[in-house]
Amino acid sequence: MSKTWAKLTAAALTALFAAGALAQSKSDKELLKEYEGVPWEKAHVIESQHYTVKCNSTEKVARRYSKLMEKLLKLYSETFPNLYTKKMKWEVYIYKTRREFHKKHPGMSAYTAGFYWPPDKRIYTYHGLFGVSGSTFTLLAHEGIHAFQHSFLKSYYSAPAWLLEGMAVVFEGIEVGKDGQLLLEKPSRDRIVQVKVELKERSALKLSEVVGENAKRFARNMYAYAGLFVWWLAKTKPERRKVLDELLTQLSTRDYEKNDLERLLRSHLGKNLAAVEKEWVRWVKKQKVAYTGRKVSGGVYTSQLLGFTIKRPGPHWVMEAHEKLRDGRCASFKRSGTGGVIGVTVYVNQLPLSAVELYLQILSNLQDTADNTTVEQKERPELKGYPGFRITYTAKSTDSKDADEKDRVQLVGIVTPRRIYLLRFQCPQDKWTDNHPDFVRALERFKLLK
Repeated sequence: MSKTWAKLTAAALTALFAAGALAQSKSDKELLKEYEGVPWEKAHVIESQHYTVKCNSTEKVARRYSKLMEKLLKLYSETFPNLYTKKMKWEVYIYKTRREFHKKHPGMSAYTAGFYWPPDKRIYTYHGLFGVSGSTFTLLAHEGIHAFQHSFLKSYYSAPAWLLEGMAVVFEGIEVGKDGQLLLEKPSRDRIVQVKVELKERSALKLSEVVGENAKRFARNMYAYAGLFVWWLAKTKPERRKVLDELLTQLSTRDYEKNDLERLLRSHLGKNLAAVEKEWVRWVKKQKVAYTGRKVSGGVYTSQLLGFTIKRPGPHWVMEAHEKLRDGRCASFKRSGTGGVIGVTVYVNQLPLSAVELYLQILSNLQDTADNTTVEQKERPELKGYPGFRITYTAKSTDSKDADEKDRVQLVGIVTPRRIYLLRFQCPQDKWTDNHPDFVRALERFKLLK
């Protein structure tokens, strides 16, 4: 059990489970009415000291995001003090579904789940889960720092991308502690893993390519490098912190110049970027990260980090290699001949979402799709001692080229205060009878670790 998780009080957990149990007893019709939200034109507008949050999910959800934004700003200000001087007020638009976000912003939503738009001083996103392990929480933490940067930079548009995005990546490491307190104690695990692996495989970028005077055009694979470099400056030694603080102070009064970083490194550290890179690389290599999980004999996958273990339902099921996993799955088994697939995806429950909220989000997304998806069964049982749900549906096959071929899918969700576990059981519709007993057995062999 982590130090952060231990800070959650027994009273808070008791209240959360009591609320979950009450919601589990309500009918789908009652729940849909409670959680359906409102048209965007009637969205809830919640005013706080620094933000105007507009959200057309429920008013409860809107108020939750309003409180989160103020907590985030407090953390930004504590991490980078003496910068927020203009006392700006920002707008945050949070749509109730991805579909509505896509409809409102078709150009941006094709490749992002949210964004900060400097001309409007406004953040746009939607309510829910997305990506491998992301949620509206992580999106707001990332985009919120861009709004914060806009409050003190003389020219947001001329600031280097490595600095803008590096600061944002720093806050991907946020954890939620006692009574919803936000903690920033270590870098993002996933970003560390990326750079450590690339260093080991000798495919890593050089810092000069990301933050140097002649840096390449900023790309997606550079986020991890920029974030870890900014963390290294901000969080390791006072003299390194002086480099970052002076750079940010200068950029509050003038535009960025290409030699700014190199000059400050020489001034405070007595080294150029090439020498600094060697120190930074040694630091990255020393960072310890927990394994996502490991395969053990007998077809068992165990993850202490994510808190679960699962055993294959029989010898004819083969665990997929890590590099072949898709859709953010951390473990997957396949059965040749029947097209059966068993996948496990785990999210950190940062918002947090209740089992009911997640159930309704998934149900709504399935019912809104245009690919002939048909929901066949749905229920909200308690699973492994926690509120959960089970949704069975048919949809266009993901592997077949035949447009008329369908898969049957069963999504099983288990929602704890700390994590969300989604198990996906899938096969061609005509092979369901062959696979179903193994799907049941796999769920029985799925265990949550203490």
